[in-house]
Amino acid sequence: PIRIYTLGRFRIVIEDRNIEFANKAPHKILSFLKGLIVFGRDGAGKEQMADLLWPDTEGDKAYKSFEISLHRLRKLLVLEDALLMENGRVRLNPRLCWVDAWAFEFLSDRTEAVRKPNDIRESRVLAEKALKLYNGEFLAGENGTPWTVAPAERLRNLFFKNIIRLGRDLEESGEWAKAAECYERGLQYDENREEISRRLALCRREIGKREKTALLHIRRKNNR
Repeated sequence: PIRIYTLGRFRIVIEDRNIEFANKAPHKILSFLKGLIVFGRDGAGKEQMADLLWPDTEGDKAYKSFEISLHRLRKLLVLEDALLMENGRVRLNPRLCWVDAWAFEFLSDRTEAVRKPNDIRESRVLAEKALKLYNGEFLAGENGTPWTVAPAERLRNLFFKNIIRLGRDLEESGEWAKAAECYERGLQYDENREEISRRLALCRREIGKREKTALLHIRRKNNR
Protein backbone atom coordinates (compact mmCIF):
# COMPACT_ATOMS: atom_id res chain seq x y z
CA PRO A 1 0.00 0.00 0.00
CA ILE A 2 2.92 2.42 0.64
CA ARG A 3 5.53 2.91 -2.07
CA ILE A 4 8.55 5.10 -1.37
CA TYR A 5 10.69 6.25 -4.29
CA THR A 6 14.25 7.33 -3.52
CA LEU A 7 16.04 6.79 -6.84
CA GLY A 8 15.65 10.08 -8.64
CA ARG A 9 12.80 12.27 -7.40
CA PHE A 10 11.79 11.46 -3.83
CA ARG A 11 8.11 10.73 -3.44
CA ILE A 12 5.68 8.77 -1.31
CA VAL A 13 2.65 6.99 -2.75
CA ILE A 14 -0.01 5.71 -0.36
CA GLU A 15 -2.74 3.52 -1.82
CA ASP A 16 -1.97 4.78 -5.35
CA ARG A 17 -2.09 8.44 -4.34
CA ASN A 18 0.95 10.71 -4.40
CA ILE A 19 1.49 12.49 -1.11
CA GLU A 20 1.49 16.21 -1.87
CA PHE A 21 2.34 18.89 0.66
CA ALA A 22 0.10 21.96 0.52
CA ASN A 23 2.74 24.35 1.78
CA LYS A 24 6.28 23.58 2.85
CA ALA A 25 7.40 19.94 2.89
CA PRO A 26 8.03 18.63 6.43
CA HIS A 27 11.78 18.22 5.98
CA LYS A 28 12.48 16.96 9.49
CA ILE A 29 9.91 14.17 9.22
CA LEU A 30 11.10 13.25 5.73
CA SER A 31 14.71 13.20 6.96
CA PHE A 32 13.62 10.74 9.65
CA LEU A 33 12.04 8.51 6.99
CA LYS A 34 15.10 8.79 4.74
CA GLY A 35 17.33 7.91 7.68
CA LEU A 36 15.33 4.73 8.28
CA ILE A 37 15.71 3.83 4.62
CA VAL A 38 19.48 4.36 4.77
CA PHE A 39 19.72 2.00 7.75
CA GLY A 40 17.87 -0.66 5.75
CA ARG A 41 15.21 -3.25 6.45
CA ASP A 42 16.43 -3.92 9.99
CA GLY A 43 15.84 -0.30 10.97
CA ALA A 44 17.72 1.60 13.65
CA GLY A 45 17.79 2.25 17.37
CA LYS A 46 17.17 5.60 19.04
CA GLU A 47 20.87 6.29 19.47
CA GLN A 48 21.64 5.53 15.83
CA MET A 49 18.90 7.84 14.58
CA ALA A 50 19.89 10.55 17.06
CA ASP A 51 23.55 10.37 15.98
CA LEU A 52 22.49 10.50 12.34
CA LEU A 53 19.97 13.34 12.47
CA TRP A 54 20.85 15.32 15.60
CA PRO A 55 24.59 14.79 16.14
CA ASP A 56 25.07 18.11 17.92
CA THR A 57 22.07 17.78 20.23
CA GLU A 58 22.38 16.55 23.81
CA GLY A 59 21.06 13.07 24.63
CA ASP A 60 17.67 13.84 26.20
CA LYS A 61 16.83 16.50 23.63
CA ALA A 62 17.85 14.21 20.79
CA TYR A 63 15.67 11.40 22.14
CA LYS A 64 12.75 13.80 22.47
CA SER A 65 13.27 14.83 18.83
CA PHE A 66 13.28 11.12 17.96
CA GLU A 67 9.93 10.53 19.68
CA ILE A 68 8.33 13.60 18.09
CA SER A 69 9.60 12.67 14.61
CA LEU A 70 8.44 9.07 15.02
CA HIS A 71 4.95 10.22 16.03
CA ARG A 72 4.71 12.65 13.12
CA LEU A 73 5.97 10.11 10.61
CA ARG A 74 3.31 7.64 11.77
CA LYS A 75 0.68 10.29 11.03
CA LEU A 76 2.22 11.06 7.64
CA LEU A 77 2.23 7.41 6.53
CA VAL A 78 -1.44 7.10 7.56
CA LEU A 79 -1.57 3.31 7.72
CA GLU A 80 -1.46 1.72 11.14
CA ASP A 81 1.61 -0.49 11.62
CA ALA A 82 3.50 1.14 8.73
CA LEU A 83 6.24 1.67 11.32
CA LEU A 84 7.26 -1.07 13.72
CA MET A 85 8.97 -0.50 17.06
CA GLU A 86 10.56 -3.71 18.34
CA ASN A 87 13.38 -4.28 20.83
CA GLY A 88 14.22 -0.59 20.87
CA ARG A 89 14.50 -0.38 17.08
CA VAL A 90 12.20 1.32 14.62
CA ARG A 91 11.79 0.09 11.07
CA LEU A 92 9.45 0.22 8.11
CA ASN A 93 7.00 -2.66 8.01
CA PRO A 94 7.98 -4.68 4.91
CA ARG A 95 4.42 -5.98 4.59
CA LEU A 96 3.12 -2.45 4.09
CA CYS A 97 6.08 -0.45 2.80
CA TRP A 98 7.96 -0.95 -0.48
CA VAL A 99 11.15 1.03 -1.14
CA ASP A 100 12.57 1.19 -4.66
CA ALA A 101 16.20 1.23 -3.49
CA TRP A 102 15.69 -1.92 -1.43
CA ALA A 103 13.94 -3.65 -4.34
CA PHE A 104 16.76 -2.57 -6.66
CA GLU A 105 19.39 -4.08 -4.36
CA PHE A 106 17.41 -7.28 -3.89
CA LEU A 107 16.90 -7.81 -7.63
CA SER A 108 20.56 -7.02 -8.32
CA ASP A 109 21.70 -9.62 -5.76
CA ARG A 110 19.27 -12.19 -7.19
CA THR A 111 20.57 -11.50 -10.69
CA GLU A 112 23.96 -12.84 -9.65
CA ALA A 113 22.57 -15.66 -7.50
CA VAL A 114 20.45 -17.25 -10.26
CA ARG A 115 23.06 -17.12 -13.03
CA LYS A 116 23.79 -20.49 -14.61
CA PRO A 117 26.59 -21.30 -17.06
CA ASN A 118 24.25 -22.27 -19.90
CA ASP A 119 21.07 -20.43 -18.96
CA ILE A 120 21.06 -16.71 -18.26
CA ARG A 121 17.40 -16.06 -19.06
CA GLU A 122 16.24 -15.62 -15.46
CA SER A 123 19.29 -13.53 -14.63
CA ARG A 124 18.62 -11.29 -17.61
CA VAL A 125 14.95 -10.76 -16.67
CA LEU A 126 15.94 -9.80 -13.12
CA ALA A 127 18.63 -7.40 -14.37
CA GLU A 128 16.12 -5.68 -16.65
CA LYS A 129 13.67 -5.32 -13.75
CA ALA A 130 16.39 -3.90 -11.52
CA LEU A 131 17.48 -1.35 -14.12
CA LYS A 132 13.91 -0.12 -14.58
CA LEU A 133 13.89 0.88 -10.92
CA TYR A 134 16.98 3.07 -11.18
CA ASN A 135 15.74 6.51 -12.21
CA GLY A 136 18.53 8.61 -10.77
CA GLU A 137 20.79 9.15 -7.78
CA PHE A 138 19.67 7.85 -4.40
CA LEU A 139 18.07 10.72 -2.43
CA ALA A 140 19.40 13.15 -5.01
CA GLY A 141 17.60 16.09 -3.40
CA GLU A 142 19.73 15.82 -0.27
CA ASN A 143 22.64 17.51 -2.08
CA GLY A 144 25.45 15.54 -0.52
CA THR A 145 24.09 15.12 3.01
CA PRO A 146 26.96 13.11 4.56
CA TRP A 147 24.93 10.04 5.48
CA THR A 148 23.48 9.68 1.97
CA VAL A 149 26.81 9.79 0.10
CA ALA A 150 27.99 6.20 0.75
CA PRO A 151 24.66 4.45 -0.01
CA ALA A 152 24.19 6.62 -3.11
CA GLU A 153 27.63 5.61 -4.38
CA ARG A 154 26.99 1.94 -3.61
CA LEU A 155 23.69 1.94 -5.52
CA ARG A 156 25.25 3.89 -8.39
CA ASN A 157 28.05 1.32 -8.74
CA LEU A 158 25.50 -1.48 -8.58
CA PHE A 159 23.57 0.18 -11.40
CA PHE A 160 26.65 0.27 -13.63
CA LYS A 161 27.49 -3.32 -12.72
CA ASN A 162 24.02 -4.33 -13.90
CA ILE A 163 24.41 -2.30 -17.09
CA ILE A 164 27.67 -4.04 -18.00
CA ARG A 165 26.44 -7.50 -17.04
CA LEU A 166 23.20 -7.19 -19.03
CA GLY A 167 24.98 -5.55 -21.95
CA ARG A 168 27.52 -8.39 -22.17
CA ASP A 169 24.73 -10.97 -22.03
CA LEU A 170 22.97 -9.22 -24.91
CA GLU A 171 26.23 -9.10 -26.88
CA GLU A 172 26.78 -12.82 -26.41
CA SER A 173 23.30 -13.56 -27.73
CA GLY A 174 23.97 -11.37 -30.77
CA GLU A 175 21.45 -8.68 -29.77
CA TRP A 176 23.76 -5.80 -30.60
CA ALA A 177 21.10 -3.09 -30.90
CA LYS A 178 19.64 -3.94 -27.49
CA ALA A 179 23.12 -4.07 -25.99
CA ALA A 180 23.85 -0.61 -27.43
CA GLU A 181 20.61 0.73 -25.90
CA CYS A 182 21.64 -0.73 -22.56
CA TYR A 183 25.06 0.94 -22.66
CA GLU A 184 23.54 4.24 -23.82
CA ARG A 185 21.29 4.18 -20.75
CA GLY A 186 24.33 3.77 -18.55
CA LEU A 187 26.11 6.71 -20.16
CA GLN A 188 23.10 8.93 -19.46
CA TYR A 189 24.13 8.79 -15.80
CA ASP A 190 27.89 9.03 -16.35
CA GLU A 191 29.28 9.71 -19.81
CA ASN A 192 32.84 9.13 -18.57
CA ARG A 193 32.47 5.40 -17.87
CA GLU A 194 35.27 4.05 -20.08
CA GLU A 195 34.28 0.39 -20.11
CA ILE A 196 30.70 1.21 -21.08
CA SER A 197 31.91 3.60 -23.80
CA ARG A 198 34.17 0.86 -25.22
CA ARG A 199 31.36 -1.71 -25.20
CA LEU A 200 29.02 0.76 -26.92
CA ALA A 201 31.61 1.48 -29.63
CA LEU A 202 31.98 -2.28 -30.22
CA CYS A 203 28.20 -2.67 -30.51
CA ARG A 204 27.96 0.15 -33.02
CA ARG A 205 30.71 -1.41 -35.14
CA GLU A 206 28.89 -4.75 -35.13
CA ILE A 207 25.60 -3.07 -36.02
CA GLY A 208 27.36 -1.27 -38.87
CA LYS A 209 28.82 -4.54 -40.20
CA ARG A 210 25.42 -6.20 -40.18
CA GLU A 211 23.79 -3.26 -41.93
CA LYS A 212 26.46 -3.39 -44.66
CA THR A 213 26.01 -7.14 -45.05
CA ALA A 214 22.23 -6.74 -45.30
CA LEU A 215 22.62 -3.95 -47.87
CA LEU A 216 24.99 -6.05 -50.00
CA HIS A 217 22.54 -8.94 -49.84
CA ILE A 218 19.72 -6.70 -51.09
CA ARG A 219 21.86 -5.34 -53.93
CA ARG A 220 22.87 -8.82 -55.05
CA LYS A 221 19.27 -9.93 -54.95
CA ASN A 222 18.19 -6.95 -57.07
CA ASN A 223 20.97 -7.58 -59.61
CA ARG A 224 19.93 -11.15 -60.32
